Amino acid sequence: MTRHGIIKDVEAIIFDMDGVIVDSEAIHVQAEKKACQHFGIEIPFSEWDGFKGRTAIDIACHIINCYSKGGVSPQAFVECKTKLYLELAATELQEIDGAIRFITGVQSFFELCALTTSSNQAIQQLVFDRFDLGRYFDEVVTGDEVTNGKPHPEPYLTTAVRLGVWPSRCLVIEDSDNGILSAKAAGCRAVGLTTSYSAERLYGCGADLVVGSFAELSSIFIDCAKGEA
Repeated sequence: MTRHGIIKDVEAIIFDMDGVIVDSEAIHVQAEKKACQHFGIEIPFSEWDGFKGRTAIDIACHIINCYSKGGVSPQAFVECKTKLYLELAATELQEIDGAIRFITGVQSFFELCALTTSSNQAIQQLVFDRFDLGRYFDEVVTGDEVTNGKPHPEPYLTTAVRLGVWPSRCLVIEDSDNGILSAKAAGCRAVGLTTSYSAERLYGCGADLVVGSFAELSSIFIDCAKGEA
């Protein structure tokens, strides 16, 4: 697929949230580490990198199954982590540079716009309230609405069904390898944003295009609109 052909015949754009719209990955890690401390769980530093893009319940199950000495339920861990995240995000949450401007202008390129996030509804709602995003999205799918989180295709398949659009007509914006894998397994086109991982890693997971910023992606879209694809 060519650089400009990425949006040809696309009807819907679907955004991931953490690491794409908001600079929140570090806040998630802080909250997860604090939750581990609360429950007396120690995990290797190397584990955190693989958690990006996964649902809170998936992460909790992995941590508890591999490192807990018992007595902690995944739901209790998720509730603790969510509470800590909301407290931290109240003062620390910032947008990814250019994300909101891009979202507000993307309506001219696509008929539909959706969000597919591994975060739960409480965290998604905080982000939408904080940045007044609700009016821009036709559908929202959160991590607690699916049985299988990213990298499974279910999140993006669910979003496409709700939008009433074939996955092949959906363009996904993702920052993580788990997100790219999920989008491609669902049959969507995928743009990787290098806010969390390198371009090489995102291309290695199957991204159709990788960009370093929303300004770069906007430039590609504008060129397409001018017929320079």
